Amino acid sequence: MDLMVKDKKGVRILSETKSSYVIYAVDDQRINLDLITVFLKNKGFKVFTETDIIKAIKEIDTICPDLILLDVLMPDLSGFDACNLLKSFPRTKDIPIIFLTSLDETADKVKGLELGAVDYLTKPVQFSELLSRINSCLKISQLTKYLQEKNNLLVQEIYKRKKAQLALKNSEDRLKTIINNNLNGMIVIDYEGKILFLNSEAEKLFNREKNQMFGEILGIPLEFDTITELEIPRSYEELITVEMRAVPIIWNDNNAFLISFFDITERKKMEEKLKILFQASEQSPASIIITDIEGNIEYVNPKFEAVSGYKGEEIIGKNPRILKSGHTSDNDYKNLWESLKKGKEWQGEFHNIKKNGELYWEKALISPIFNSAGVITHYMAVKEDITEKKQQDILLQYQAKYDHLTKIPNRNYALEKVNYLLNQATETQSNLGLMFLDLDHFKEVNDSLGHDFGDELLIQATERMKKALRNTDLLARLGGDEFLIAIPCIEKFSDLEVITKKIIDLLQLPFDIFNHQVFISASIGITVFPHDGNNLKQLIRNADLAMYEAKKNGRNQFKFYQYHMSKIEINKTNIEKNFHEALANNEFKILYQPIVELKTQLINSAEALIRWENKDLGLIYPEKFIPLFENNSLIFTLENWLLKSVIEDIKTWKEIKNIPISLNLSEFEFEDQNIMNKLINSIPNNQLKNNNIQIEIKEDMLLERKHLLNSIFKDISALNIELCLDNFGIGFSSLTNLHKFSFNSLKIDQSLIHNLGEDKKAQKLVKSIIAAAKVLNIKTIAKGIEVKEQLDILNELECNYGQGYFFSQPLSAVNFVQYLLKQQK
Repeated sequence: MDLMVKDKKGVRILSETKSSYVIYAVDDQRINLDLITVFLKNKGFKVFTETDIIKAIKEIDTICPDLILLDVLMPDLSGFDACNLLKSFPRTKDIPIIFLTSLDETADKVKGLELGAVDYLTKPVQFSELLSRINSCLKISQLTKYLQEKNNLLVQEIYKRKKAQLALKNSEDRLKTIINNNLNGMIVIDYEGKILFLNSEAEKLFNREKNQMFGEILGIPLEFDTITELEIPRSYEELITVEMRAVPIIWNDNNAFLISFFDITERKKMEEKLKILFQASEQSPASIIITDIEGNIEYVNPKFEAVSGYKGEEIIGKNPRILKSGHTSDNDYKNLWESLKKGKEWQGEFHNIKKNGELYWEKALISPIFNSAGVITHYMAVKEDITEKKQQDILLQYQAKYDHLTKIPNRNYALEKVNYLLNQATETQSNLGLMFLDLDHFKEVNDSLGHDFGDELLIQATERMKKALRNTDLLARLGGDEFLIAIPCIEKFSDLEVITKKIIDLLQLPFDIFNHQVFISASIGITVFPHDGNNLKQLIRNADLAMYEAKKNGRNQFKFYQYHMSKIEINKTNIEKNFHEALANNEFKILYQPIVELKTQLINSAEALIRWENKDLGLIYPEKFIPLFENNSLIFTLENWLLKSVIEDIKTWKEIKNIPISLNLSEFEFEDQNIMNKLINSIPNNQLKNNNIQIEIKEDMLLERKHLLNSIFKDISALNIELCLDNFGIGFSSLTNLHKFSFNSLKIDQSLIHNLGEDKKAQKLVKSIIAAAKVLNIKTIAKGIEVKEQLDILNELECNYGQGYFFSQPLSAVNFVQYLLKQQK
């Protein structure tokens, strides 16, 4: 549809640009208005409606729409009378009116046209006819305005010429100015076709200067009141395509013609490109589908026909859902349409069905197509048949996840699934049993009877173990004769005993392997989440230790993991000897995890964490070696080294920023009467401010050493050393303790932060902790922040500080300095 826009002089001229016209519809039936509204809005129009004709007349006078749809038969005032009123108002008299009527009398139609209506539509309205009539009326209306305005200008020009011939030259100069400033090429010729004048755009168009063209005969046949498309030479080697229009004018008091040239060369090139694109689509190796906004197919290319088996004539007008096999989820389709309706592309895969019933996979990119007004009019899907690739991927995925011999999950996939079960158990707050199973005497069978016997034995043993397990349980082969079993949702430990005994009994029965009777047994180690540990690595090690304990005690039995098993394992390496060697070899490392202010995310302090990188044992975390050092009284030496090392580090970066460092001291330190002397001597002697060192206290210590700690805490506070209560909120929380021991800050345990976005109870608990701390003037620090959602919630709850991998993992002293420097920039 065309749009009228104003030129620099205020004259309205036709433009190709799409606009949103305003339509005002009046009908006493709301359902008619609703149907018209939906249809016209989808076609890019802005629509106002009213059932009350009196209100409508007032609104029309205010809005001044581009066109009015007016029902003839109205209850209070007829459409004819309303039309008569609107034509009497200055603001609305020129607005085109189309009557909507169920009347079919010629006299009624004549009456409406005499009143000023431009057209009639008979109810029920056909929407295609409605759109055609509206477009025609709008074009006629805008063209009429244009001609009226142009006519007014010509009348004024003639009047000026008759009134004052002396102003003729000035008028021509103004016309020349208009022509010279027009963006189209403009040429004035006399009746013989000689060029009298041309503007600079015409010079560019013909690639010649004015003085070369004056007096030449243009030599182009003219057609008036129409637009002609033709090719003209820009130079001897180049032709350009233009749209030409000629109108008669007066020039130097003589009859002449004004010819305008609009260069459409680029548009024609674009049309040629569209032809090429169509050919490319027809010959594309990918399936292409174009639908309307409702999803009805308007075009498919030959490749689509070849892949789907449907011919174009069979599929045009139908919805692509004809290809649905039921294997693609409703949620995928929902996401698809949500993306497309937002004007975004969607990429994904479909598991569709061909005309012959054969299933196939397609990788699809679906894009919305916009018109010049930015309105979505169509959708285009480009799809690639990936059935063969998908089958190969499925096979590779299976081979990557399942043991080729027993057809049960292999080690990597098993660990992935156990991680999932651990997360599920954490969310549901349930127990998860984990078993390590080793077949006793399997090596002897394998060595004496051969690998074929061994493989068959593993297959039969796997089938027997499956009989003892539920569908929800996991059985996996780790390698060789070792298996992993995960039992979710355990209510009591005795349930694991029942399952384990059943497995042992089944495996004790004789196996018939290639007409040979073979006897084996099994040793099983059991550990339970979260009772024995809270991470996969720790639980696997626990189950492994328990399994070897079962083997050591005679095999053909099971053992539950006990804490002393870990101690025995480490004691084998001579813990005291390793400790002194570790100090001498700098095996103990200090890491610093930044604590940031949540609102600014700028560093406020840091927590010192100790790690042991032993040459024999590898990386050992504090929870493994600290209890042993406490039993051997080595903890005092270690924490003296820790305090000294932290102070040295603080001194190296104090010129960058004064950062307080918090330390976790062992509960045994607080039984040492010299603890205060160590703190008093360490800080001033090293030229540190007292509050450069902060002390973290674990919450359970308050219950066991309340009377002893009360006195020590007072002495520490007197030194201006801040106290922080660690792991707050996991079972020992007491507001009385917070107030009694004068803590400066508390750390909210990471178990509460982990599910903060999903667990409303955790949110309420954290909110209450922060509120209580605020009343007591205690700063709050959230531990274990890993995602932005947790940060946003904590900011809403007005938590002061936080630490976690979202900001930074624990850093070495060198990397921590770099972190400080980065924040100083």
